[in-house]
Amino acid sequence: MAKEASSNNTELALAVVAVVALLGVGAFIFQGAPFQTTNELTGRAVDNTLSRVVIQNYVAIAKGGNLSDQIDFGTINIMPTSNINGTANYDPTNTGYYVSVSADSNIGVDFCIRANASLTNAGANTIPLANYTWADDTTNGAGNPAPFGIALTTSYVATSASTNVLPGNDNYYRFWLDVDAATSPGTYSISH
Repeated sequence: MAKEASSNNTELALAVVAVVALLGVGAFIFQGAPFQTTNELTGRAVDNTLSRVVIQNYVAIAKGGNLSDQIDFGTINIMPTSNINGTANYDPTNTGYYVSVSADSNIGVDFCIRANASLTNAGANTIPLANYTWADDTTNGAGNPAPFGIALTTSYVATSASTNVLPGNDNYYRFWLDVDAATSPGTYSISH
């Protein structure tokens, strides 16, 4: 029995060692866990980032109605004559000559006008630009644009009425022509 008790003691001692070993490993594992959570990163990083965009000016305009065709003064049979209306000046009371600023535009538009030369007939005969006048306005009616405006020139000319015409609006024009008595017969034309 002594041998059996010694064997039991050995087995018990081995069992105790095994339990102690397991408890030691368990303690190591459980003690390691709190260290892992205390080493985790917490909080928030603060950084400022700039966002940026540049918007360009965008303008879309279109000649309306009669201005797209031509400015016609018709046929003149009696000379001298002054202030002959462009055929669409009063249609019947409003002018049919206008330029539209598209609603897609993102700025107001300043308009100006010029001629590239005098009215000519086959290059030899001319009607001077001083005889060709115009007016403009952002209002269209019997009195607007005002009659008998400014003489065309070969330089760009603007009036206060044609400044900052906003998107979705129109700039209206009227044109007049004076013809001197000595003007040679023929068809006279000019390009603006």
